[in-house]
Amino acid sequence: MLLTLGPVNLTVECVTDLELQALKGLGVVRSVTVARNLSLLSILQIAISQQVTAARNVALQGKYQINSTASVTAQRALSLGKLNDIDLAQTLTVAQTLGLSRVANLDTLQSLTAVRSLGFDRLATLTPAQTLTANRANTLDRLAQIALSTAISATRTTTLGFPPTGLPAPAQFTTPGAYTYNFPRNCQFVDRIVLGGGGGGGGASFAFTPAQGGDAGAFAWDTLQRGVDFSYTETAITGTVGAGGSAGTAAGSGGNGGNSTATINGNTITGTGGTGRGGSGTQNGDAVTSGNANSGKDVSLNSQTYAGGATSTGTTANVPGAGGRGGNAFSNGNAGARGQVWFYAYQ
Repeated sequence: MLLTLGPVNLTVECVTDLELQALKGLGVVRSVTVARNLSLLSILQIAISQQVTAARNVALQGKYQINSTASVTAQRALSLGKLNDIDLAQTLTVAQTLGLSRVANLDTLQSLTAVRSLGFDRLATLTPAQTLTANRANTLDRLAQIALSTAISATRTTTLGFPPTGLPAPAQFTTPGAYTYNFPRNCQFVDRIVLGGGGGGGGASFAFTPAQGGDAGAFAWDTLQRGVDFSYTETAITGTVGAGGSAGTAAGSGGNGGNSTATINGNTITGTGGTGRGGSGTQNGDAVTSGNANSGKDVSLNSQTYAGGATSTGTTANVPGAGGRGGNAFSNGNAGARGQVWFYAYQ
């Protein structure tokens, strides 16, 4: 081995391997030539002003700092273990595998290119000033921070979704009048089901001749998708629950039931109220028949059932939506049942 140190031009020649252990500093201003293996163990600092070329293996262990102003070229394997800092002013080129383990900081001023695999394990900071390019795979494991001055490109798909917490979430409104439904912000779909109020039964004016019962309210329903049927900025659905129609008096007809509605961003569905009736005829108030299940009395939508009112045979109409029963001879009729609105939010 030839070791040239400083201006004194001192040359040390060794026939076998030279081991330098427990040295506080090693300054090489010209060259170190090794015919076989070079092992540097427990060195505080290595400052290299020229090129280091290894034809076989170079093992550097337990080093505090390596400063290289030129290039480091390894034809086979380069192993750097437990290094505090690596500063490369120029290009680091590896033809096969580069393994960096437990490195506190890796800073390259130019490109870092790996033609096969590049693995970083337990790095505190990775800061490339230019492009990080890999022809196959990049593996970044347990990194505290990655700072890139340009762009990150993904050739596959990135999916962002809402958490399913609290879903599905049903809701209903039964009080006649206006309402506001604030749907869950993490839902993707909202089912709307509205049923109008039932019509009132008519009053009777003839002996032994009852008056006709009121007509039932009608169903309407649909399914809305956020981002398609309305904007993600919308947060609520508003509308009205229809009241039941008033009872007919004397020989008068009952009042019409109120419409039930649900509106978001101008998109409205309406369940119409039933017609109030008068005169002689079927005394019982009509059951709801506009649904899609149970002979039309109910609505089945996305595995949920929304029940309408059955035939009204007494003085109180069956909620929701059934018509009011007609009055007996010389008696007033009965009011129709109020309507109802349902929602079902889910993903």
